[in-house]
Amino acid sequence: MRQLAFVFVTFLGISTFLIADHTDSFIVSEKLNLNPPENVTADIINSDDIHVEWDIPGSGGDLIELWQHDGTFSNAYYQAYDYGYGVVYDLSGYSDVTIEYCDFRHSSWGNTGIWDYKIHIVDWDTYTELAVVGPFQTTGNDQWEEGIVLGSVPESGMVGIFLEPVSNDPADAYPCLDGDNALDGMSYFGAFIRLQCHGTGRNRWRLPD
Repeated sequence: MRQLAFVFVTFLGISTFLIADHTDSFIVSEKLNLNPPENVTADIINSDDIHVEWDIPGSGGDLIELWQHDGTFSNAYYQAYDYGYGVVYDLSGYSDVTIEYCDFRHSSWGNTGIWDYKIHIVDWDTYTELAVVGPFQTTGNDQWEEGIVLGSVPESGMVGIFLEPVSNDPADAYPCLDGDNALDGMSYFGAFIRLQCHGTGRNRWRLPD
């Protein structure tokens, strides 16, 4: 098993980290971080030499970072309470996937503060909410929030990671997620109460305009 760090910013400046087996059928940009050796011991042989022994890393795997964004944070939406904002990905090219962490980028737009938020993980094949984590708090303004622990949620196929802002005002909710101009993925927003109706053609979640 290899660890897969899944990072996406197409609509919102959100990143997601996964654990998965990697196959060549899914072409991604990746950043590898090797696991450290385990059970390291060192003995001084003489005044000039040290004998070091270690075990190879366990089966935790490599951390791979995936992203799709153009590196600029140029816009955002007015957000509302009880809505989710995020991206859906097809993970069918991977096996033994668990979703591990999330990063996201947000801007203050003249309204600075520390904001509460939750992260929702949704099976997009069945429109079933798998997990809700948080609430968390932002750590600053106009920056990335990094390393948000999502609790090793297993998933395969289509999965959505959505941020729910729960601070400021019901019609102008914060933190306000950044967007860029590279709308080349599957970005959605919508009310969580309507999620179960997505497949019926009524009250559908929407792609951003």
